[in-house]
Amino acid sequence: KLDLEKQQANQITIDKIKNKDWYFVNDEYGRIHTNITILARNLRQFLSVENQNLQNIDLVNSQPLFLYLVLSSFLPKYVEEYTIRCALRSKLLEELDLYSQLVQQGKLYDFASKMYGKTNREEAKELIFREIFGPTLSKQFRDTFPTLSGMLQKIKGKDYRRVAWMMQRQESKFIISQVCGRLMKIIPDQFISTIHDSILT
Repeated sequence: KLDLEKQQANQITIDKIKNKDWYFVNDEYGRIHTNITILARNLRQFLSVENQNLQNIDLVNSQPLFLYLVLSSFLPKYVEEYTIRCALRSKLLEELDLYSQLVQQGKLYDFASKMYGKTNREEAKELIFREIFGPTLSKQFRDTFPTLSGMLQKIKGKDYRRVAWMMQRQESKFIISQVCGRLMKIIPDQFISTIHDSILT
């Protein structure tokens, strides 16, 4: 079903894996790009190490989680730069705590469905992604998280893509240093590879 160009690209990647011609590059945001990350998603199921099939382990709510880590890391600077009043700071921490709970309990998209007045969870998820990665914030998001919205807009500043770049750095730190770092101690002899916000093992 693929066009010739994509077929050829897939074949090159497959041949490189077969010939152990390994590709390993990290970018400026800390993400690692390998033969596996550039392999088409539907072909990863055929990978094995020492005749053992590999499993992909994904994080639930990964992008909202990394946004939370960005907001948390930016909080001290935001408080210092904009001299937030005590009541406003308390409201910000309250909103951040609510957002954190929704993300960690896997309930953010259900909450967003009510916030946007949508019955479709996937549609609500798409709208949340638009808030995170887009240039502007919706009225519903600003009304629900007013102080958090202010902080998010400050981070986006003149270039809204800044949030995505910061999130990629948080993602790399979390997945590579923390998750893989811990796994290497627990199961040192097992194969582990990152696929940006997930791992293959």
